[in-house]
Amino acid sequence: MSGKEKLNVEHRMSSIDNETTDDEAVEDVVRQDTQHYHQEDDGSFSPSMWLLLFITFMFSVPFATFYGVRHWLTNLFDLTTFQTNAFSVFACTS
Repeated sequence: MSGKEKLNVEHRMSSIDNETTDDEAVEDVVRQDTQHYHQEDDGSFSPSMWLLLFITFMFSVPFATFYGVRHWLTNLFDLTTFQTNAFSVFACTS
């Protein structure tokens, strides 16, 4: 639990009468307080899914750029293999 959560639980614990403070009351307060953090997902991507998505793009976009520019330069211009590869690599890094 973070500091803010602990303060919230302590505040709620202090509001319970000393006579009714028992293990069940403590568990109930903690359960109510942490229930907010364990609710169902609202349909948005989790951080791990965003990470997986960006890793996929970081891996695939340079390859697609290299081979796409290389194919375009080979078909449209009369360049040597070295020139085609050099321009393709430059397109990937910029």
